Amino acid sequence: MKGNISERSVFREKKLFLIGCVIGALLFIWAFGTRVLDVTYDEWIFGLTDPDIEQHYLGWCHFRVSDWTFPLGMMNRLSYPYEVSVLYTDSIPIWAFFFKIFRSVLPETFQYLGWYGLVSLALMGGFSALLIKRVTGNDVLSVIGTPFFALSFPIIQRMFYHTTLTAQWMLVAAILLWLEEGRYGSFMKGTVVWTVFSVLVMMTHPYLWAMAVGVLCFALLDSYLSDKDLRKVIIRLSAILISGVVSLFVMGAFSKSLDSEDFIGQFEGNFNAFINPLKYGSLIKELPLQDGFQYEGFGYLGCGMFILLFAAVVLVIAHVIKRGKKVLSVKYLFKNHRRWCLALIAGICYALFSFFPKVAINDHLFFRIPLTKWMQVIVGYFRSNGRFVWVAVYLIYAFAFWAIARYGKELIGVKAAFAAAYALTLLCLVVQARDMRPYLSSFKAELSKEFKPNHCDLDDPVMTANIDHYSHIVMTYDDQIEDMDYAHYAYKHGLTMNRFYFARSVSHVVKAEAERVRSEAEKGLLPADYIVLLDEENYEIWKDYPVNIYKLDGTWVAVKEPVPGLDTYSD
Repeated sequence: MKGNISERSVFREKKLFLIGCVIGALLFIWAFGTRVLDVTYDEWIFGLTDPDIEQHYLGWCHFRVSDWTFPLGMMNRLSYPYEVSVLYTDSIPIWAFFFKIFRSVLPETFQYLGWYGLVSLALMGGFSALLIKRVTGNDVLSVIGTPFFALSFPIIQRMFYHTTLTAQWMLVAAILLWLEEGRYGSFMKGTVVWTVFSVLVMMTHPYLWAMAVGVLCFALLDSYLSDKDLRKVIIRLSAILISGVVSLFVMGAFSKSLDSEDFIGQFEGNFNAFINPLKYGSLIKELPLQDGFQYEGFGYLGCGMFILLFAAVVLVIAHVIKRGKKVLSVKYLFKNHRRWCLALIAGICYALFSFFPKVAINDHLFFRIPLTKWMQVIVGYFRSNGRFVWVAVYLIYAFAFWAIARYGKELIGVKAAFAAAYALTLLCLVVQARDMRPYLSSFKAELSKEFKPNHCDLDDPVMTANIDHYSHIVMTYDDQIEDMDYAHYAYKHGLTMNRFYFARSVSHVVKAEAERVRSEAEKGLLPADYIVLLDEENYEIWKDYPVNIYKLDGTWVAVKEPVPGLDTYSD
């Protein structure tokens, strides 16, 4: 990605980075408001009635009151008596570790999801400003182009849904590490930077790590094509892989409590990913999906970016017409634009992997690629492979700015080209904002509502008055929404749970524990500090056991000893 760009590293552009961060933070406030930044206010998390964001928050809540263990990420309060890592509640492990250190001084209600969202957009603003500067060499264009990245549609989709995945600045930072290769001062300094980056990303979310490391692998290929030094490639690759695995170990990712899962394509993308706004854009019609899970491959570019990209393509075509067909030869392209050739290959690979194993356009499935056992073993971890389209999105964004700056200067001169680029970018920015405004206005209004405190059936005043006699809640049935409600109640009252909604299933240990408790209860040996929650099916099993059963709203509750003030339930 060459051009009339200074060899000075853009990572030294501290003022530009700070301006980008401010833009990102302001965009967060414009789009989502400030109420979510109150760390003592968590009603909005439950008011959104989405189990994913509740999972992120409650995972942190129970992790903060768990004992420190090694691996550091383990806790047994949501899968009692078995341990599962906070990694599998998507609670942003590196933030959870940090705030757990200060748990003794934190308020009982403390949520960091709002601030995480703001920091994610701020850093996306900072790194995208540097990326635009790197490919255009222009400060003004870097500033006015930042909002395309900082408030991209994939980030909007994930905000306060899969909030952890809003840290897509890590993907842009990985692209920058590629472009800045050779400008770190020394090879070993660069290796240290890559290693620290690998740890930071892995301890945020493994999917982001896999996407970022893929970009860095293309950087290694680029480096090898440049100097043919295989030793450097091996050292760098070893550093990022080993640091990633060690980070997983420290977080407790290799827990024996996890079920064996080997599938990919459960949440893949659709070939209409770049042009389908789903519910997030308003200027073009939403396109159908082949199945309901393909929203994971959401990579909508936005109508403003469509215009900018169209202008970029026109300029490239004008350049080809002016210079002749020789500029399309593979030899010429790799000699003059090797990194853009590799970026094109990378974007195609990421997009195709996000669609794998289906070939589906809109609601029509053309075919599904059959998966062999070894393919499942290798790639089975990435069941939500649709997310990998995000890297392609940001490479497209970078290409659009690069082409406008480079070929605009070639056709009409530097001053005229950048003046036109500023005007066009501002126009496209207005269109982009108009495209997303209806959704953002609606979502911001929802976040601003007055939400009632979270409630579950155990919130009976008599039951709660006696709650100090109990230590554990056992759910005998699977209900994702009720899991969240009871987990919140358990946190507030210092109880453990045997069942929770984890990112990876632990059903075999949950079923084993539920069966153990049932067997003990049948013998009259239910521990006195256990609260057992029953649905109708399990009530029919438990009703003849030597336990006391109460009905609180729609849930049957079984305990060993009578609860003073409550009448036992009978058919």
